[in-house]
Amino acid sequence: MSLKVDVEKKESCRRELKIEVPAQAVSTKFEEAYKQIAKVASLPGFRAGRVPQDLVKKHYQQDARKLVIEDLLPEYYIKALEKVKFNPVQDPQFSDIEMEEGQGLCFKASLDVRPKFKLGTYTGLKVKPNKAEVKKEEIDRVLENVQQQVTTYKQIKDRPARKGDTFTCKFVFLIDGKSVRRQRKATFPLEDSVFGPDFAANIEGLSIGQKKEFDVTLPENFQPKEQAGKKAHFKIELKEIREKQIPELNDELAQKVSPGKNMDEIRRNIEKDMLVNKKREVNNDLERQIVEALIKNNEFDVPQSIIDGETENLVKNAKMRLMYQGFSKEQVELQEDKLREQMRSNAETNVKSMFIMSEIINKEGIKVSDDELDQRIKTMAQESRQKEEDVRKYLGGKNMMENLRWEETNKKTMDFLIEKSSKS
Repeated sequence: MSLKVDVEKKESCRRELKIEVPAQAVSTKFEEAYKQIAKVASLPGFRAGRVPQDLVKKHYQQDARKLVIEDLLPEYYIKALEKVKFNPVQDPQFSDIEMEEGQGLCFKASLDVRPKFKLGTYTGLKVKPNKAEVKKEEIDRVLENVQQQVTTYKQIKDRPARKGDTFTCKFVFLIDGKSVRRQRKATFPLEDSVFGPDFAANIEGLSIGQKKEFDVTLPENFQPKEQAGKKAHFKIELKEIREKQIPELNDELAQKVSPGKNMDEIRRNIEKDMLVNKKREVNNDLERQIVEALIKNNEFDVPQSIIDGETENLVKNAKMRLMYQGFSKEQVELQEDKLREQMRSNAETNVKSMFIMSEIINKEGIKVSDDELDQRIKTMAQESRQKEEDVRKYLGGKNMMENLRWEETNKKTMDFLIEKSSKS
C-alpha cells in the first residue's frame, strides 16, 4: 500500500488532509525506535543498554509509539503536500491520530494555503500626489521650540506672579474636608497646571510669602481618576516666582545651538530637513493610495491564520510604542482588546497587499541584486553609525538577510507601481 491522501476543502483557503501511512513504514519506524530505546533502556536485573529486545518492546511500547508519531507525522505530512501540490502558509494542526503497532498510521492535518486569484490591473492606477512644501510658519514653530529649549528662568522678588511665570509654593488640598495631598515645595508653570486653569488663575497676582485659600473643580482627566471632576479646596503659600528669559532669534542664539552657523543658515537647514520629511510623507501617502487601489482591483479571501498572526504583530508593536511614550504596563494591557480590534482591519490590508505584491513581483520578474542589497546594508550602517561588518553580522546572526532582500524587493516593486501610476 502506498501513501494515501484525501483532501477536504473547509474554507476558501483552509484544507484538511486525511493522510494514511503504509503499515510497512510504521513497522520499520517502530523497529528503529526500539533500537534507539534499547541503547538507554534500564530494567531491574539488567544494566542500562543490555535489556533484551523482547523486554524493551514489552515495557517501552508507549515510548516507542511517541517516537514513531514524532517522526512519521512531519515526514508524511511533507510527502502528502508534495503529492497534492499544496503551498501552505503556516504550520499544520495535527488531529485524529490513529496508530497501532503492526498496522498503518492515519491522521489529519489542517492547514491554510496561499489564496489563488487572477491578478487584476496594477499599472495605470489613479493616484493624487500631495505637494511637498514647507511653510514659513512651520519653520517658525521649530525655532520657537529651539527658543524654549534654551530658555532660562530668572528669580523675581519685586512683583506678583503673572502669566508666563513659573512659581514654587507650599500647598495642601482637601476633598470633602479631608487632606488629599500636602507638599512643602512644588513647582508649576502659571499658564498650565495639572489642577486646571482655575488653579493658575488664583495664583496670578500673588506675591512671595502671600497665602491664599480657594476652591477649584479638578479636570476630568485628573489622576487618580476617582478624584477627577471633584471640588478641591486649596491652601497655598507662594514661595518663589521665576520669570522666563526667552532668547531672541538672532545670530547669537544660532551660535549657541549650532556653533559656526548664523540664523539664516539654521532656517535653511530646518527647511531642508522638513522638506525631506514632507517628501517621505507624500511618498507614504502615494503608497497608501496604491495599496488601496490594488486591493480594490483584487478581491479574494485570505487565510485567517495569517490575519491573526499579523494582528498580533501589530498589537505587539502598538503596545511597545505606548510603553515607550510613558504608559505603564497595566495601562497598556487594559487597552489590549481595543488595540486588537483596531488593528484587525490593518492586518487584513497588510496580508492582502503582501499576496498581491508577491504576484506582481513574480509576473514582472522584479529582483534585488546582491549589489543592490550591499548598497542597502551600507546605507543602514551609515544611518545607524555602525560598521558595515557589524550590520552584516547582526543580519546574518538573526537570519534577517532574506527578510531584508524581501523588503527591498517590495520597495522596488512599489517604486515601479508609482512610476506606472496615473497621477492627477
